[in-house]
This record gives sequence, structure tokens and C-alpha cells, in this order.
Amino acid sequence: MKKLFLTLIIGIPLVLSGCLGFGGSSTPSAEAPIEGFHIYGTEAFFMQIPNGWETATPLDLKSDMPKNTLVAIRNNARNPKFTANVVVLKNDLSEEVPTIDYARALREKMKSTLNSYKEISVEPKSVKVQGREVNSLFIYVEGRLHPEDDLKRYMQVAAVKGKNVYVVAAAGLANEKEDVFKKLETIVKSFEVK
Repeated sequence: MKKLFLTLIIGIPLVLSGCLGFGGSSTPSAEAPIEGFHIYGTEAFFMQIPNGWETATPLDLKSDMPKNTLVAIRNNARNPKFTANVVVLKNDLSEEVPTIDYARALREKMKSTLNSYKEISVEPKSVKVQGREVNSLFIYVEGRLHPEDDLKRYMQVAAVKGKNVYVVAAAGLANEKEDVFKKLETIVKSFEVK
């Protein structure tokens, strides 16, 4: 369990910092993009992202980005304080753990990391991993990394495949437009591991 928390510590700061330095409530099917979205995929995963949003792969990202970042996606409507974004992280595990256990540990880590922590919604979420449904959690909270930071909202879903865990994590300012949060939710909930 100690190693599990170390893995969590590696993945969370990226989303919490919102450092992206590159130039509906139902889960949509990856085979049929919903209106206004398209399928983004790699050899490891796929998900739906809004048309017009920017994507950056590790080659496009700043050198100070963690090496476990597979992709970063950000809103095309810039905010000078913080631009809504999503990242997909891949972390190695020392041993296989059930996805639901990892998701619960991720939730606890967020509770202990964020100031002004408030849960908006935490609900069971099944995620496809190699075509098979696994139990996880959709975690939707708000808080601040530092007491002086602007209040942000965070969404996360985790999926374990063997000794790897994929975390799709979204962040936006708490006063962001509600339609942006709906788009973030669609991205996070559409995530599937190949």
C-alpha cells in the first residue's frame, strides 16, 4: 500500500498544478463520437475530446512535465489565470491491484492534498480495460493546492491494466462556465484502456 501511495503522489501534482506548457453524464461509446466531439486514441487508450480542443503528446510538452504524461488536452478558450485541461498519466505499480482499490486510494490522497476540499460527486464508474468492464470511481471535487490558489474543480478516473495504472484527470477554475465542466466530464468518463 505504501508503494501505491507513492505512485499516487507522482500523478496528482501535474493536474493540481495545471502546468500545461504546449504550443453529459453518460459514457459515450468510443465507436460513435457524440456531437461536437471526436475520438482521440493512442496504442494504449482512447477517449472522446471536444472538437477544437488542443492535444499535446510528450514530444510537444515542456521538458519539466513528468515523464508519465501520455497526453495533455486543453480548452481552446484561454483563461489568463488557468485554462481548463485534461491529462492522461501512466504509472507503474509494484504489484497488480484492483482498479476500485486504486480509485479509493486516489480519492483519499486528494482529500489529504487539497485545501478547502469539497466533494461535488463521487460515484461508481465502470471503465473498459481491454474490452472488459472494471469497477472504478468518478471523482469530482473542488479545492486548492495551496491556500492562496484560486478554487479549482478536479475530476479523475483510474484504470489498472496489469502493473500499470492510467489516470485521466481534469481541472478547471471553479467559476468556469458549466458547459466546460460538462465537456471535461465527457472526456474523463469516455476514457477506455486498450
